Amino acid sequence: MAELREVIATKDTSIQRFIKQNGSNVPYAKESSYTKIITDSYAEVSRIQTEKCALASKAMDLVCRVYLCFILKQNRQNAYMLCSDNTAHKASRS
Repeated sequence: MAELREVIATKDTSIQRFIKQNGSNVPYAKESSYTKIITDSYAEVSRIQTEKCALASKAMDLVCRVYLCFILKQNRQNAYMLCSDNTAHKASRS
């Protein structure tokens, strides 16, 4: 993404420099190709950002599932320990 942003900045700077040196009334031969490159780069950055958000969401779902499994396992172990303690306690009373 940094490379795409660098391409965008470079092409935009080139267009801005030409306009500053020659004025906005003089057509710049490379402007249309630079504009296309900039537009395509923005589209690619947007696609990458969307993909990153989807991956982050998927990772968050997986972390939540693992955490939930951990909590359930802890609850089962605690319940088992309580049952074991009660059984042992009742056996010692008899």
